[in-house]
Amino acid sequence: MKKHYIYFHKRADDGVVFYVGIGIGRRAYRESNRSQFWKRIADKHGYTIEFPHKDLTQDEAKQLEIHYISAFGRIDKGTGTLCNMTDGGDGRTGYKCTEETKEKMRKASTGVKFTEERKRKIGEKSRERKSWLAANSVDWSESRRRKASDSRKDKKAVICQDIYFDSLSSAGKHYGVGATEIKRRCLSDKHPNFRFA
Repeated sequence: MKKHYIYFHKRADDGVVFYVGIGIGRRAYRESNRSQFWKRIADKHGYTIEFPHKDLTQDEAKQLEIHYISAFGRIDKGTGTLCNMTDGGDGRTGYKCTEETKEKMRKASTGVKFTEERKRKIGEKSRERKSWLAANSVDWSESRRRKASDSRKDKKAVICQDIYFDSLSSAGKHYGVGATEIKRRCLSDKHPNFRFA
């Protein structure tokens, strides 16, 4: 069934592609189930979404994802601009485990003991990841913290490019992005035309 698509997340400030993904439905617009790596880039630069391919089978989408990740290169490998953590083609979009399968996985992982060598390797990787994230973290200035705090006080109306919207979601629909993206733009110094009313 041809319901899959390829999407790019591009930094809003300079148009650089920082993520390549396969999606069905609204996956490209979701900000949940994203890595901290992805969230830091999106918070710092904002992002736009591009759909270079639509109406693909899952196998076609996987092959294109592998191609694009290879072409753009990954930051963690020092080969490019993407924050993807794999070389692509390994996702199972739309797959839902049966309750029986979930129970088998639960039983299999209960009481698992790691060897000292395995614990050491996990610790090393965790420290590497934390040091990389600390070195590339977003600097939250006092004004940004205050804006974030103010936005949680039920301020729902926004003004985007001199247009008044009574909610984040209505602004999001107008611009073709999610309410979270509108909120992010309102909080960002990089989008002066987006603010809370």
